[in-house]
Amino acid sequence: MQRAGNLLSLNPARIQNFWHGLPDDLKKIDGVYERQTDNKIVFFIGDRYWVFSNTHVESGYPRPISDFGLRMDHIDAVFVWPSNGKTYFFRGLDFWRYDEQAKALDVGYPKQVTLWKGIEPGLDGVMAWTDGYTYFFKGGEHWRMQRGAVEVDSPSPHSTHQVWMHCDPPTPPARPPPRGHPGSRDCSCELGRSEGSTLTWGSVTLLAGLLLCPLLAG
Repeated sequence: MQRAGNLLSLNPARIQNFWHGLPDDLKKIDGVYERQTDNKIVFFIGDRYWVFSNTHVESGYPRPISDFGLRMDHIDAVFVWPSNGKTYFFRGLDFWRYDEQAKALDVGYPKQVTLWKGIEPGLDGVMAWTDGYTYFFKGGEHWRMQRGAVEVDSPSPHSTHQVWMHCDPPTPPARPPPRGHPGSRDCSCELGRSEGSTLTWGSVTLLAGLLLCPLLAG
């Protein structure tokens, strides 16, 4: 994805083809962020993390996420808030704030995710984008906050499919004919009804698209 919000390609790309050194059996990435102190990219998968210079993993990785003071088996999301330069980790109902300069969690954390007003817990991803907004993703929807704000700009979430992947709006499921309608049976079945696809931030295809753009466009 380019900084203007345009996809470089409508086709997904395998993340290992670009980021060399991630596990071969990779199924899910829990979080990724760019470290402000040295512009290196940090990947979180389960209870371990990888640090990349350009597109290659540095020697000595992976390492346990306990290096950040996190006592858990995985995170839900991570991002750097431009308003203060601090790194935020999310897990379930709570979030932690990390100081990259001090290499330690700030005192007084964790705190509840509800301090970010309008956000639901159990996030899939968070990022601060070049348009000045911070985006919070969950399932196929997301919320956004203006720079420096801690409250969503709209109580209703936006569709990630349409806004970020430029997909067409989902087609409403077909409704069965009313009982007694010509050609229908008394024990009518609801034909054509199918579950809508769910786009998660942790999916490899979406993550690859979002991560490729700043590097290729920059």
